[in-house]
Amino acid sequence: MEITTILWREWLFLKRRFWRVTFSQMVSPLLYFITFGMGLGRVMEMDGRPYLYYLIPGLLAMTTMRNSYTSVSTRISVMRLHEKSFECYLYSPTRMHLLAMGHILAGALRGMYSGVFIVLLGIVSGARLAMNGWLLTAVILNSLIFFRPGLSGSHDDGEPLRHEQFY
Repeated sequence: MEITTILWREWLFLKRRFWRVTFSQMVSPLLYFITFGMGLGRVMEMDGRPYLYYLIPGLLAMTTMRNSYTSVSTRISVMRLHEKSFECYLYSPTRMHLLAMGHILAGALRGMYSGVFIVLLGIVSGARLAMNGWLLTAVILNSLIFFRPGLSGSHDDGEPLRHEQFY
């Protein structure tokens, strides 16, 4: 139940702020793509292939890493510092491992969501990606692994949580 609650909350957040979230996740990869893919990539070749063939997988990895990390850390920080709602989870009968799993899945899904745009960008630009199970597995694992720094770094300020901090 806790996992679906967290996923539902993140879905409502994404649905309400769809364009803002999408554009904010895609600014950095688009700048890299324009600069290194369209600019430098048009004049540079490696092993007889355009540089774009090497850039798109790197952008895919970077985007899924960064977005799965920032989506978890930002949302938990906002919940903890501004909304003061994260503490409600601590005092409720919520099982913490399920709460963490909900944030893990939400961050991984957000990372994979942004990865879809990079794959589409690669297809449109003509870079031939190997679209197979290995690519999907790598994207899923990348998103699942890089949520962890966001989960621990977002609410670990070095001090133990005290009850009187929350009021």
